[in-house]
Amino acid sequence: MAGFILDTILMFGTQLLFFGCGWMFFMRRLFIHYEIRNIFVQVLFSVTFALSCTMFELIIFEIIDFMESSSRYFHWQLNLYVMLVILILVIPLYISFQITNSLKFIRKRASQVASI
Repeated sequence: MAGFILDTILMFGTQLLFFGCGWMFFMRRLFIHYEIRNIFVQVLFSVTFALSCTMFELIIFEIIDFMESSSRYFHWQLNLYVMLVILILVIPLYISFQITNSLKFIRKRASQVASI
């Protein structure tokens, strides 16, 4: 049990490090000419970047047999499911929300329906 807790602390720490690196990369390289200042996009990019790097890290840990096998498997499953939720649900829903929010016809229709 102590090994699992230490492995979880290690994984959480590296995810925070990867999140910070993704945030810095987005702000300094990708965000220079990006005119829409939306914090959700920055966080979503950084989380996806951190999860991708963590999955790569887990592959390397599997090759060199660094953490406990059950701990690696648990963190692999957790990262995989969180990544799938982000890629299949969160990003498409956010894109559709932004598209419908930007269309004036839908906004007018929604305000008419809401006023009834």
